[in-house]
Amino acid sequence: MIKIAMFNAARSEDEYLDICEKKYPEISFVRIYEKVRVDNAALAKGCYAVVVSSAMPPVKEMLEIWRDCGVKYVATRSIGYEYMDVPLIESMGMHAAHTTYSPASVADFAIMLMLMVTRNMKIVERRYEAHDFREAKLPGKELWNMTVGVVGTGAIGEMTAKHLHGFGCRMLAYSRTKRESLDGIVKYTDLDTLLAESDVVTLHMASTPETFHLLNAERLAKMKKGAYLVNTARGNLIDTKALIEALESGHLAGAALDVMENETGIYYTNHMYEPISNHELAILDYMPNVIVTQHMAYYTREAGLDTMENLVKGCLHDYHGEENPWRI
Repeated sequence: MIKIAMFNAARSEDEYLDICEKKYPEISFVRIYEKVRVDNAALAKGCYAVVVSSAMPPVKEMLEIWRDCGVKYVATRSIGYEYMDVPLIESMGMHAAHTTYSPASVADFAIMLMLMVTRNMKIVERRYEAHDFREAKLPGKELWNMTVGVVGTGAIGEMTAKHLHGFGCRMLAYSRTKRESLDGIVKYTDLDTLLAESDVVTLHMASTPETFHLLNAERLAKMKKGAYLVNTARGNLIDTKALIEALESGHLAGAALDVMENETGIYYTNHMYEPISNHELAILDYMPNVIVTQHMAYYTREAGLDTMENLVKGCLHDYHGEENPWRI
């Protein structure tokens, strides 16, 4: 039996784990319903693999414990893995991996955020909650009549563009590689042109040293005045301080952010009735033209099952010495 230690398991995920155990009888999940810590890392003893998340990135002490417990495979339950110290994991004789899931989950969420921010839904909802049913005098904008810039056309960016195609909007794209599947749907261009001509910019790039603060103060200033910014990728693609300044000055009309710089330790935990320790997040959350969600664009049933099944597939490939598309 190949055991997989699933730290920070959620009761809502039990269904997916049950399905995977039935479909792949070789494996068994050790379900640990708490975040991994140095003092509980040894619960992975006897397991071939350990699964972590961005909410609990492994530190050296944990990795040393897992190595001594016989763990050979450390996987994150996300597509992004910038918080994984891959060289350190490999130096301890373990393999690092990530997973993938339905790109439609994030693509649909990004489009939902576009519609919400361009129709002033945060203000509408707040007025409704206060029982102010008067017309808000804040007319929205129609997506078909706008230019949308898709930054990054990997699996999620590609799906976003395909789904947006039905709205009839003009689309520009900037990406390291061009997708033939988007011929006739987007026009590839350089980033400066995309920023200058787009009414909505949606980000779908991975977090790397090269993309850190991709949208800094200089590039935000190049965006079309009155444009909207949507981010369902990684928080550090945007210089948050510069974004706040662009919103406060009125250069940008609004933003919708599912991810945030320095979100670790805040998102996925309960801080009800507590001050938010991330000062920039608190400012953005207060702004009437900014929609903030807690890194949940991926959160669909389809994506949840994909995540677990691809984690299992990667583990089995590694265990049997086969080529593993999820190995980092």
